Amino acid sequence: MFVVDSTEAGEGCVDITVTGPNGTTVPHTVTSMGPTTVNVAFVPNQCGVHYACVAFNKENVPGNTLLLSCFTGIIHSIGSLLVVACTSRYLVR
Repeated sequence: MFVVDSTEAGEGCVDITVTGPNGTTVPHTVTSMGPTTVNVAFVPNQCGVHYACVAFNKENVPGNTLLLSCFTGIIHSIGSLLVVACTSRYLVR
């Protein structure tokens, strides 16, 4: 999950495309958190580096292709998988 804040750019349409390690588009949800902030969430379908491309008012934002790494780890004492997740915040200027 990550947040895109376009406060400095003003109100407008934020479009996000998430691509998985194999180059396919990953389904995601974009939830408005206010007039200039959106929350983006996706569930990776495989481990590896995912790319999130941000467009503002249908124009790609230079330098705002985000690299998001997904991991899994083994918890040996329990024997199950742990998905490592984080929340990040990005500014669109």
